[in-house]
Amino acid sequence: MTDDEIGHNAWSEAEVVDGKDEDGNNIVHYRVDILWYYIARMRLPETSISRFKVLPRIAVIVLVLPHSNASLERLFSIIRKNKTDMRSSLKLDGTLCSILSIKTHIPESITPCFKWRPDQDLLELSRKAAYNYKH
Repeated sequence: MTDDEIGHNAWSEAEVVDGKDEDGNNIVHYRVDILWYYIARMRLPETSISRFKVLPRIAVIVLVLPHSNASLERLFSIIRKNKTDMRSSLKLDGTLCSILSIKTHIPESITPCFKWRPDQDLLELSRKAAYNYKH
């Protein structure tokens, strides 16, 4: 397919300007989801029959695939660093889950975990839970 077959309207609507280069020209990229939308709506000339029947369904499947598994690898790395041979008794639904929750919801760049301080309400709830557990 040529750019003209997709249509000028689709290209202009999908265009996103990222900035300018040294010569003052726009640096652009095109939103693939918008282009696929226009391609899915294409009809055979002088008919109402879809030009591409299966292609739009394939596009939906491809567009929802994650582009990277870096976030999962990062999580596995955090688990490996916390559940070591010396700390093998950490249960996934207990302490390890709590450690992972803190480390993933409070990024190190904002507050390193060794500087994080719980608020008084959380401390009080923890004391009550520990007392109830003992008795």
